[in-house]
Amino acid sequence: MIVKKSCNICKKLAVLTREYDIGNLHFCQYTCGHISSKSRPRAKDFSDFTSTDGKKPFKFQVEGAVFGLNSGGRVLIADEMGLGKTVQAYMIAAGHKFLVLCKSGLKTQLAREAMRWLGEDKGITQIIESENEFILKGVAGYILSWDMLWRFKDIEAFTKKLNVTLLILDEVQHIKNSDSKRTNGVRTVAKNVDYVVALSGTPIENHLGEYFPILNILRPDKFPTKQRFETQFIKTYWNGYNTQYGGLKDHGSFTEYTKDFIIRRRRAEVLPDLPQVSRQFLFVDIGTEVEEAYK
Repeated sequence: MIVKKSCNICKKLAVLTREYDIGNLHFCQYTCGHISSKSRPRAKDFSDFTSTDGKKPFKFQVEGAVFGLNSGGRVLIADEMGLGKTVQAYMIAAGHKFLVLCKSGLKTQLAREAMRWLGEDKGITQIIESENEFILKGVAGYILSWDMLWRFKDIEAFTKKLNVTLLILDEVQHIKNSDSKRTNGVRTVAKNVDYVVALSGTPIENHLGEYFPILNILRPDKFPTKQRFETQFIKTYWNGYNTQYGGLKDHGSFTEYTKDFIIRRRRAEVLPDLPQVSRQFLFVDIGTEVEEAYK
């Protein structure tokens, strides 16, 4: 199953041909000839955004959230580990009813972070443990594990029952296989929401072919088929049994093509906004007893 985007006017398959800005508006033109536009949020829109423990997001985190909103709410935040991707996702999610998909062991942590950054009015979430669980209507969002979702009998009906408008995909490298039940389950949810925020410091673990599922989920107008993605961007070859993937044909053109919905910052780039980690190594004699326990 591949996600396909339709033109809001003529309902034909929407494949992007051109993007441009005029003032505070961003315009997209499609192969059908129709044009869509949206306003561009600004950093000052988050001037009052504060956690329940009195913390304010760093400047680069605000910039990441604004970037996500300006992308139309379909964005991959690929910042290095430790730079606060979750904070940025919840900043984008503020005001929406959302669903978070994550690893099972992170459900409670992400529920706490939602409460911490969005407060009691917008941050109360329900952790869902089964398809038949009673759904609370008054909460701001829901949290569900990847492996629970794909086991549901009717994912589309379940998504509509939640009535969410925004999907947060934590550690999105877990949907690297285009044909897996997990990936197709996420695609089913994604096509029924308006906004998708994907998070990962390592969106590609093995080869570039793993990148297609999330690119297609986020921007089906730019990445309508896997074949087009491979032909346009990836060096591939046939080894006699199956397709093998090499590197990007042109890193610069891919970066340019995806710059409107993929953002990645490294720790060194956001300093001194984020204090640099200082590591010190101390060598001590651990003693015979501790040494034996260590061995």
